[in-house]
Amino acid sequence: MWTDRQIKGFKPREGRYRLSEPIKHRGLGRLVVEVQPTGNKAFFFQYFRNGQRNMVSIGRYKQSAASSGLSLSEIREQGNKYGAMLQQGIDVADYLRKKREADDLMLLEAKAAKRRGTFEQMLDVYLDKLDGKASHSRVKQSFSRYVRRKHPELLKRYANEITSGDIQVILQKMIQAGITTQVNRTRSQLHAAFEHGIKQENDPRRDSDNRPVFNLDNNPVARIPKQSDYETVGDHVIADDDIRRIWNEITENYFIVGHVVKLALATGQRTGELIRLKVEDFHLDESFLTIPSVVSKNRTDHVVPLNDLAVEVSESILNEVEDASIYVFPGIIDGYYCEGIHINPTTLAHHARSFCEDYEGEKFVPRDIRRTFKTLAGKAGLSKEIRDRIQNHVVQDVSTKHYDKYDYLKEKQAAMKVWNDYLELIIHPVKNVTQLKRA
Repeated sequence: MWTDRQIKGFKPREGRYRLSEPIKHRGLGRLVVEVQPTGNKAFFFQYFRNGQRNMVSIGRYKQSAASSGLSLSEIREQGNKYGAMLQQGIDVADYLRKKREADDLMLLEAKAAKRRGTFEQMLDVYLDKLDGKASHSRVKQSFSRYVRRKHPELLKRYANEITSGDIQVILQKMIQAGITTQVNRTRSQLHAAFEHGIKQENDPRRDSDNRPVFNLDNNPVARIPKQSDYETVGDHVIADDDIRRIWNEITENYFIVGHVVKLALATGQRTGELIRLKVEDFHLDESFLTIPSVVSKNRTDHVVPLNDLAVEVSESILNEVEDASIYVFPGIIDGYYCEGIHINPTTLAHHARSFCEDYEGEKFVPRDIRRTFKTLAGKAGLSKEIRDRIQNHVVQDVSTKHYDKYDYLKEKQAAMKVWNDYLELIIHPVKNVTQLKRA
């Protein structure tokens, strides 16, 4: 058997070479030392199985107290363990390979456990996806009010442990509190959050090292039915008399809100998109505005031709805000326009409601304006197709979706002029009748 003195006496050569320790007990393997050109020595355990020679690494030899590696006694102890395994009929190389695989699996599982995402993290990841979209603040408020505050015990649980029963409890608590329509909204938002959790985890382009792992096999919200009786399809179309009153009076006490409402009436666009427009989105010299993809509901740029009434409203509000804000419809704090904040949708709805309370007419909400345009523009003679294009509805038929890239700008411009004349007859009936008589 080798001694330390003998091993240290193995001198390096130009190329590495190996020496085998004499066999003491056949069938139990032997130690092999590899002498490298640098003088370092590495030990292996050599054995034969089914006529095949196998070499298993033991480690580097510790040549001095200051060097790293294993002592001869430690090397020999490891060799004896491998020999005992052979004696028991265990293939050492196969055993070590399986052990490495098991250790690698345990390491992966440990990493996965450390990155295993909670329900709260899943909600946050979904909100990150919505960042910059109009729905972000609405969804964030919904999660905060109905999930985080009411069910904190669910937040720390792993996302894939959340069951349909847990979702049911969240919605039941809302129903018990007398909440109706928002129940379905919250259900849809939670459903979307779980769907995003499933998809982002399977996306081959995602950053797999820095994202929490949710291990979602299914969406627990999918089994929860919508409360159909809580949904009411809006059918209110603002009457001509109310349109006239709104147009002529709303800006007196509700300047910013009034201009949003009037521009929505003149163009048929969503108030939620208009309030997020910046000064740079208006091109009055060419009579159009652009609703950029980051603002529009269907995530596409939308060019809106401006008729005479729309230009008049746009000039009025732009002259008012001037350089005070990057937004055309800025938020107001302590009587001053906020440069980097647009008016809040809640403020818009609240002021519209307050205006309705000031006069005896039917109440309206901002979403009624778009429906009113759609209905009255039809009466004015505009086809459904051109009304849909003006309002940036997504056209789903194959030929339009994939092949028709025409922008229909000329047709939209002509249609907006027709709507301008029709709206003028509503808001200035006496003026128009007088002009007709003179003609």
